Formats: sequence, C-alpha cells, structure tokens
Amino acid sequence: MPRHPPWMESLYERLAEDDEGRVCAAISEAACRESPGNFFRTLVANTLSSLADRLASAKTTLPWLLLQLGAPGWMLSFLLSQ
Repeated sequence: MPRHPPWMESLYERLAEDDEGRVCAAISEAACRESPGNFFRTLVANTLSSLADRLASAKTTLPWLLLQLGAPGWMLSFLLSQ
C-alpha cells in the first residue's frame, strides 16, 4: 500500500526527474518510499521560512507600522532613502 497519495507521487516524479535512479541508489527501499513526503515537507518548510523572514524584515514591517501609527508620509521617505 502506498504511503503517499497518487498526486504526490506523480508530482514528485515530475519535479525530481531522476531518470537514472540515483535518488534511491544509496538508500534502503523503505527510505526511498519516504522520499516524496520528505521532499514536499522540505519544500513547505523552506517556503514558510522564507515568508517568515520577509514578514519579520524591517523593510516590510517598519513602513506598515508607521502607517498604522498614523505617522506622516514624509517619514516614510526617510526609510526609503537609507
């Protein structure tokens, strides 16, 4: 019984494009079956980490904070000049 949904297996095969079987050559069969799930877990984790970095960035957060506090628009120009 496959551990992953068919769409995940299909998408993994398209994205990984391993024609020569190198991905599973050096690992056990059980570990090879886990590769698609691990691939997508890593992809999601990296995407969320990148999103969190952008949200926590001063370039993103500081202008939003100044606008929410009602700071005049000329103060935002100081942020852009630096």
